[in-house]
Amino acid sequence: MKPDNDINNAEVYSFWVDFSYKLGPVTPHFIYGQMKTKNQFLGDDLEAKSSMVGISVPIDLAKGFRVRPELMWYDDGSIDIDNQPNQDLGKYAIYGVQFQITF
Repeated sequence: MKPDNDINNAEVYSFWVDFSYKLGPVTPHFIYGQMKTKNQFLGDDLEAKSSMVGISVPIDLAKGFRVRPELMWYDDGSIDIDNQPNQDLGKYAIYGVQFQITF
């Protein structure tokens, strides 16, 4: 990274997978994702990694009406910069319910 915040020659990969199976009116989804970045920061090597795990369960209650409870857990990982202590970015969860109407 340059002092003007331009990012050059970063190596980044990310992916997520979603496994689901229909069980009558319920289709549970199990989700996993990850991202990793390597770069230079003011001459030092920088590496960061984060991941997420989630469950989403759409439930068909009537034609055109679905409720979807979801739980997502995020681990923002840490940033490792040469010659500096690792910085833990924390973990958190997001949960809620969607009400979907399709017409």
